Amino acid sequence: MKKALVIIVCLLFIASIGLNIYQYRKITNEKEINMNMVKDYMSTSEVTFINAFEVVDQDMMEYIADPSNLSNFIESIQAAELYYLIASQRVAAFQLNNKGPSSTYLQSRSLIDAYLQELRSYRKYLMSNENGAYAYTDQIAMVIADLKTIANWLSERYENNNFQVYNDDDFYKEVYDNLASNIKEHYFIGFSG
Repeated sequence: MKKALVIIVCLLFIASIGLNIYQYRKITNEKEINMNMVKDYMSTSEVTFINAFEVVDQDMMEYIADPSNLSNFIESIQAAELYYLIASQRVAAFQLNNKGPSSTYLQSRSLIDAYLQELRSYRKYLMSNENGAYAYTDQIAMVIADLKTIANWLSERYENNNFQVYNDDDFYKEVYDNLASNIKEHYFIGFSG
């Protein structure tokens, strides 16, 4: 009887170990699949953002003076941001980053959204066919310069095969000081890179 009980305990122990190994492998595989998806979304985001500038074979300000070109540019940046948003949500949902749950992605997104809002206002002006010069051309030029700065940063990340989701801390430390537009002053309050 004791021998049978020992055998049953040993079999249960072996089954428990087997189940733990199975669960560990399943979790590891799911995490790897999600990490690969995050990398795919991030690489697509980076390339899409970069390509918004690459398709232009003339001065960017001349290019966006055409409302349809400006719409294409805005849509490219929005698509890049959508890919980034999906990647950041997957990171948060599956806790795939090493930065902990306090990692935030909102302020850098809000800043880029503010840039796009400026461009939408400019597009609205262009489409209205109003006479006279646009009053905020210098601001639009700075917005384009800032977006180009971000594109250059993303290009560097892409060339280094860095497809990890960056957070607001990363953006602040690596990009913020290089941005020229005063729009940035409304974001990253309290950051001290």
